[in-house]
Amino acid sequence: MASWEDLARNFLLEEEEEDEELFFVLLPAIMPFLEEEKTPEHTSSLPGAKKVKEILEGHENWCKVEFRMETEIFRTIANFLRAENLQRDTRGMKIEEQLGLFMFMLSHNASTDRLKKEFQHSGETVHRKINEVFDIIPALIQRFIRLPNPSNTHVKITCDPRFMPFFQNCIGAIDGTHVPITIGQDKASPYRNRKGKQDEQFSVDKCLDEVDAMQLTDVEKAYAMNIFKSEIDREVFMKMKNKNVRLIWLKQQISAISGGNVDGGNI
Repeated sequence: MASWEDLARNFLLEEEEEDEELFFVLLPAIMPFLEEEKTPEHTSSLPGAKKVKEILEGHENWCKVEFRMETEIFRTIANFLRAENLQRDTRGMKIEEQLGLFMFMLSHNASTDRLKKEFQHSGETVHRKINEVFDIIPALIQRFIRLPNPSNTHVKITCDPRFMPFFQNCIGAIDGTHVPITIGQDKASPYRNRKGKQDEQFSVDKCLDEVDAMQLTDVEKAYAMNIFKSEIDREVFMKMKNKNVRLIWLKQQISAISGGNVDGGNI
């Protein structure tokens, strides 16, 4: 009777023979794929480093278009990241290119495939460098961002009768910036702005409809049409629910733009 060592040896030999037979069956099938030449993907004559260098040394508008910032600011940020050791130059990519890659992504909502094409790097490299820049954002926030003091009203509000006292306790943009939002279709119809987005609540037509119902002269109504060219003024006007306060505010605006004289007489 064969020992367990002999049985084990015979089993391994049989398995090895079966593996060799399988190998000779599979080899002819996979050889065409092994011999197939890969087509290079990154063949541009302008790799990422040269692209960023050309943008920074070219016309000042190039940097604004590609990275949404002036060249001086871009260089200052890159030098700051280098001096603070927040980012490091590597053999394959300097800090300027890493920052350019990140800013290009933000500025153009660029996909990984587009970043690979524009900067001639692999998807793995693009993903890793983008994440490295994201990782330093908290450090930059602590260093540069200071929240406003909620107890102090900004001077641009206190010194402008269009804003004071209506925006006295507001914190945020009051420079006409429009922030698109997405709401349910069943509630969207009242909101359509001049660019086609739904924001009809503060439209010129609605404001003029309200003005027609007010006790104003035709000259005053004509001045009101100029006031309602401003999106901010339309919003202030329509949000004021007290009709008497709305009329007082509108007359103040008319007085401001007319120098206190309408059609040769005081308002």
